[in-house]
Amino acid sequence: MTMFNEAELIRQLEEQRAVIVQKSAQVNWLQTENSVLHKKCEELQMTVELQREFIKSRN
Repeated sequence: MTMFNEAELIRQLEEQRAVIVQKSAQVNWLQTENSVLHKKCEELQMTVELQREFIKSRN
């Protein structure tokens, strides 16, 4: 393997590593965002259930 090929392979590996680090950060952010949205969804479902119970009790 020539020095050029080794240097090119190293450059490509570093580039791929940077992409992996970036994608990993995006995945972590999306997981956090998903958790927040899931919690909000559960809270809204609970609110709807409470409102339905209240409406039933008024009838």
